[in-house]
Amino acid sequence: MIGCEADCLTLERPEKLNSFLASKRGVAIAPATMRQRIHISAAEIDLIRAGANVADVGGHAIKAAVKVDAREMDVAMAGPEAMAAEIAAGARRVLFRGRLQGE
Repeated sequence: MIGCEADCLTLERPEKLNSFLASKRGVAIAPATMRQRIHISAAEIDLIRAGANVADVGGHAIKAAVKVDAREMDVAMAGPEAMAAEIAAGARRVLFRGRLQGE
């Protein structure tokens, strides 16, 4: 038995796959894998929220950088620079919290 996420294949690929595997049985695994993908842990949710926060910081920095006569490069770099600083600050907070908890 061979599992395949058929929804990721072009219309002709399942036919080719089935003809190649004539003696085998193909099983559509897309529904099961999709159910597995939607179950995420609290840690994954926290990670997604942290990433969204970093993206927000970058967006706000770009918005603040957009001014009359601002150089395109300065506007373009405002986001990544702010996001890098936010990531570094978050890493310091995690390290510091770990030291306080005796890790």
